[in-house]
Amino acid sequence: MSDNHTDSDIHFKEALDLSEPTLYHKAVVKFSKALQESPEGHHIIYNDWGNALSNQFKYKAALSKYKLSAKICPNFAFAFNSWGTALMNLGDFDGATKKFYKAHELEPKGFLFITNWSLGLYLSGDKTKAMEILSEGIKNIDPLSIWNPINLKIVFQNQIEILEVRKERVCSEEERELIQKGIVGIKWIVEVFSEYMRKKISEMNAGKS
Repeated sequence: MSDNHTDSDIHFKEALDLSEPTLYHKAVVKFSKALQESPEGHHIIYNDWGNALSNQFKYKAALSKYKLSAKICPNFAFAFNSWGTALMNLGDFDGATKKFYKAHELEPKGFLFITNWSLGLYLSGDKTKAMEILSEGIKNIDPLSIWNPINLKIVFQNQIEILEVRKERVCSEEERELIQKGIVGIKWIVEVFSEYMRKKISEMNAGKS
C-alpha cells in the first residue's frame, strides 16, 4: 500500500491483530475501514481478511474473500494460494490443486506455491507427480528467499499442530478423517524438507573435511 494511505495501513494492522474469534466483530470494522481508505490495496486486504477467517476454521466464509481478492487482482498469486488452502481444508483436493497450480503459474519461482501444488497433488492421490514437482522445485530454490525449505518446514510443522487441535474439536468422524489426511500430507512435505536439510548439512561437512 502507498504512503498516501497510512490510515488504511493502521486499520489493516489493527484488524490483523484482532483475528481471535472473540474479537472478530472488531476486526471486521477495521478491515472495512481499511478497504474504504485504500482502494488500490483491496486485493491484499481481502486476502488477509480471508486468512483471519481461515484462522478460525471458517473456510467457506474465507473463500468469498479470496475470490474477491483474485477478481480485483488476477495476477495476485497469494490470493489463489490462499483460495487453494481453504479448498484443501474443506476436502476439495482437486480444486485446491488447480488453485495452487494457478499461483505457481503466476509466480513460477515461488517455492511456497510449488510446495502447495505438490501437496495438493499428493492429497489428490498423484504421489509420484507430487514428488517429481517438489524434488525439481527444491533444486531451483533461492536459498536467500524467505520461502525456503528451512523456514517452510517450520510453517508446515505449525500447521500440523493447528490441525491436531482442530481434529479434537470437530464432531463428525468424516471431518476427523479429512483433517488426518491433511496431516499425513503435510508430514510428507516436512519429511522431504528434512531429507533436503540432512543432505545439505552432509554436503557442508564434506566440504570442510
